[in-house]
Amino acid sequence: IGDFDSVSTAALSCGAQLIVHAYAGGKAPGAARLDELGVRYTLFPAGGTSEDIAMLMAFERGARVLAAYERTCAVCRLKHVDLLDAAHILSDAEGGLPVVPNGLALCKIHHAAYDRNILGIRPEYTVEIRADILLEVDGPMLRHGLQELNGAALQLPPRPQNHPDRELLAARYETFSAV
Repeated sequence: IGDFDSVSTAALSCGAQLIVHAYAGGKAPGAARLDELGVRYTLFPAGGTSEDIAMLMAFERGARVLAAYERTCAVCRLKHVDLLDAAHILSDAEGGLPVVPNGLALCKIHHAAYDRNILGIRPEYTVEIRADILLEVDGPMLRHGLQELNGAALQLPPRPQNHPDRELLAARYETFSAV
């Protein structure tokens, strides 16, 4: 999101989703450069700065993911919304799009474990805990919060169109398996 004046041509041409901020009156700095490069983009007319729009879009995406999962952790079923996050399956840097099928509602513990490849999710919607973590001896949080969830079925959103994308899960699971 931005006007793309200082972004390299290589970065602009990498295939990432580009959003050009159009200010009041229709002025869209950067659109001309992207048109010249023949790069696809979405025009987003709104007041405020590009940073404002980025924050609003991130918030909206997170709210959509949490709503799709009925404000419940997909791994442990925790329903305390203050302890839930909208997690990416594939990050923006990995080419993940800000859409519900690229998101998971996870509690803060499981989000951190997922991001650090302690917890993986198989494309068939099964939770897997890293082998070394299964052998570790620690307190009840490790035992009940991670180890006992190995092999558990992921809690899916009720609407099939909101289910996690299996191809994205497979790509992310490859990263988990390589650890």
